[in-house]
Amino acid sequence: MANNAVIEAAKIANQPEAPNGLLTGFVQGIGALATGLIKRADDAKKQAKILKNAYTGKTDIKGVADLVYTTQQRVKTDPNFTVDDGVERLKSFSYDVNTYLPSIEKKFRELSAKGFSNAANPLLENLITSYTLGELDGPINVDFNDGQGQRSYPTFIKPDKNGDLTMLTKDGTYQPFSAALADLESIVDINDGDKGTKFVTNFIGQKYNYGEQSKWQEESDELMTNITNEMKDPNVKLSMLFDNSVIVKGKEYNFSNHYMQNGMSKEERETINNGLKNLKSKDPRVIERTKAMLVQNIMKDDENLETDIQDYWKSIIDLKKPTKPNAGPAIGEVFDTSISNVENYNINRLLTLFKKGSDGTELGDLEIYRQDMGGGKIQLKRKNKQGEQAKDEVLGFSFDPTNKDEVIKMLPYIQRILFGSATAKELYAIKNFEAYLANNPEILTN
Repeated sequence: MANNAVIEAAKIANQPEAPNGLLTGFVQGIGALATGLIKRADDAKKQAKILKNAYTGKTDIKGVADLVYTTQQRVKTDPNFTVDDGVERLKSFSYDVNTYLPSIEKKFRELSAKGFSNAANPLLENLITSYTLGELDGPINVDFNDGQGQRSYPTFIKPDKNGDLTMLTKDGTYQPFSAALADLESIVDINDGDKGTKFVTNFIGQKYNYGEQSKWQEESDELMTNITNEMKDPNVKLSMLFDNSVIVKGKEYNFSNHYMQNGMSKEERETINNGLKNLKSKDPRVIERTKAMLVQNIMKDDENLETDIQDYWKSIIDLKKPTKPNAGPAIGEVFDTSISNVENYNINRLLTLFKKGSDGTELGDLEIYRQDMGGGKIQLKRKNKQGEQAKDEVLGFSFDPTNKDEVIKMLPYIQRILFGSATAKELYAIKNFEAYLANNPEILTN
């Protein structure tokens, strides 16, 4: 858990001084970056399809003839630079151009064609898309002190002061081809987590009947071992966490949402969710990339990160734990508020009263009605059986029906009035709705 870490990060980003303003600006900034990355990735994917067929595996570099000429001149004029040195220099040029560069270009195009991981380094991703989109094709002018003046070279590749070929890298510096390739190969690939994720999806696809607890325990232990082994590779770990969701009984689970719920303060979570709602782009990929980037920023300083990750996988595994027939889902799991699923509980009708009722609205045969108290607050009352309004029973206290915390506080009163001496099934309905509401507060306003 790293509560308030994102607020501290926002302060570093020099946003407005108020804490919520800091965080809101930080979320908006990350969201704008995610939007740009995804737009560029889409463009690069289209361009990569064109380039893939044209790629020959061999690259010509403008200005190579000039480099050869410069090497020849240095052999003639520099007593410390021999013919053998010149030959070695030209061999180095040839090796870089014909070995490293084709590998690098091929890697660029492959990554652009498949798309990028939600955990990819944004700077490196931007370099790759910039190359694929031809944005680095413009020339750069280099001054040579040999009486020949300036010469032009592609922006992507240029000679250093010693005449060695170097390549633009993600941080804006020029490095030898070997270093550039190593940097490129360090990027998190969208497919890095495929093997580990397959272990998880295979487990989720199994059915564990009540009485098969030992089978579930044995196979869940095996899954955790496989996950732990896979995540020893940092790139695999990041891809498993941020490129994949798990669907269980129609509900989607992913690490970003888990971490936001369990690893952030209430203030952070609510402000981030509000910030996400206000992003200009409504593309679900932008939302997920923004969450992933925010979470990764916080993870860097989270001393309990490994515990959070283990808890995430355990929460997924527990969703498959065998339960008694007709026992319903585990507390906090999917809670469908449609009437077909809660016909015995009346929770759906009560939720409708919270959301859509107006002063005097009744909840049918339950004889509960809503009374507006002003200031956004309401109060629920139950009619007196003799019809004496002055004796109508107040259900709990006045509360804001769009505030999940206040709604949750109401539930014990609802349980008492709605169910009286509740059965185990009715108690379960209240508790499960409480857990569901805590994780899905938007249900009150949607």
